[in-house]
Parts: sequence; C-alpha cells; structure tokens
Amino acid sequence: MKILSISALFVLLTLSFNASSEEVEIESRSHTTADGVTHVQKLALELTDLEATPKFDPSKEVVPISIKEAINLATTLYTQKTQREEFALGNISLNRFPHYKYRDKWFYQIEVIGNPFKGEPSVLLAVLLNGKVVMSVADGT
Repeated sequence: MKILSISALFVLLTLSFNASSEEVEIESRSHTTADGVTHVQKLALELTDLEATPKFDPSKEVVPISIKEAINLATTLYTQKTQREEFALGNISLNRFPHYKYRDKWFYQIEVIGNPFKGEPSVLLAVLLNGKVVMSVADGT
C-alpha cells in the first residue's frame, strides 16, 4: 500500500487579471511527495466580489469574520460541493491580497484535507471578509 503524504503547504500567491471575464485568480501550490507531482490549485474570484470585500487593517481592527465563522462557511460549501461528510482541516491563514490595488483587503485561506487512500485531493477555499466563499479548482498538473 502506497502512503501518500502531503508536505507542508507551500503557498505561492499570485494575482492575474482577466479583463474579458472580470476575474481575479489566486494561485496556490501544494506539493504531494509520494509521486513527486506538483498539484496547482486556483481560486477564481469575481472582481466585483473582491471589490465588495471590506477593507481591513489587522493592526487597528477586529477581523469582520472570525476564524470559526470562516471555517463554518468553508466547510458548508465543501460538503455541499463534494458530498463528503468526513474530512480534516489543514492550514488556515488570514492573507492579504497580493496586489497593490487590493493591499487593504484580506481573506482566509482554508485547506480541507481529503483522504488520499480514497483518492480525495486536498482542496483550498478562500473566505472573503464579506462572507463569500470560493473553492479552488485543480489544474491537473
């Protein structure tokens, strides 16, 4: 039996703007060590959702959505989309959008760990500070 272990999540955030679809992509990479393949997951956000996200200064304000609320929002969407009731949480972080235009906007990035023995991949979810949740899509690389 091959044991698939997921190494620490290496987060490489980039923003790319697609003017035709008014979409912003956040790209995060997680590395799977057993087969040496790098799996890239992308979070695609509507530009209108990003602009509707409130500004936030962590040195002066309380985050508008608590970690508990963010986890509840993310896991609700995850279970609805995947029909999986059993999962584990991985890394959870509060991140700043990596673009100068949105440097005052933040989001939670939540990793839901799938069961590698059942072929379930890990999934990343972004919870914007306005409550919008976006689930990543793997690009298959």
